Amino acid sequence: MPEENLLIKDEEIEKVTFTTKDLDSEKIKQICDLKDSHWNFGHAQQLEWFKKNIQENDIHNLLYLRNSLVSYTALRKRICKISYNETFDSNCLLFDTCIVRKDFRSTGIGNHLMHFNCKIILQQKTFSILICKDNLLGYYKNFGWNRLENEKITF
Repeated sequence: MPEENLLIKDEEIEKVTFTTKDLDSEKIKQICDLKDSHWNFGHAQQLEWFKKNIQENDIHNLLYLRNSLVSYTALRKRICKISYNETFDSNCLLFDTCIVRKDFRSTGIGNHLMHFNCKIILQQKTFSILICKDNLLGYYKNFGWNRLENEKITF
C-alpha cells in the first residue's frame, strides 16, 4: 500500500499493452477484479461483460507496480459514424474503463496511465473517442482531449 502523498516515478512502473487475444486468463481475472473494486457488480458479472463487449483485437493498457496491477484502460477498436459537416464512417478507438486502484489514487498513477494511453493511441494512427461524466472533462482536457457533441457520433 502506498504511503500518503507518495508520488510514483515513471521508472517504477511496468507499462504493458496487450490485445485481447494475447491476454491470459490470469490477466483477465486481474482486470475484472480491478474493475469490480470500483464498479461492485461481482467478478462473474465483470467477466460476463468483458466476454460480451471486448473483441479479440481490442487494446488493453495495464500498469503494474511491484508486480501488482494498479491501473487499466481498454481501447476498443470500433467503427463509428461521425456527423459533422458531412457524415462518414471511420475506424476509431473507444476509450473505455480508465481505472486506478483505490489505494493508488493521488499518487500520479492516473497521469502515467493517461500519458501511456495517449502514446498507444498515437501509435495506432487513428483517433479515440472518450465518453465521460462532466466532472471529468477538465481532467481529460489536461491530456489534450477535446469535447465533441455526443449526438454527432454513433457506433
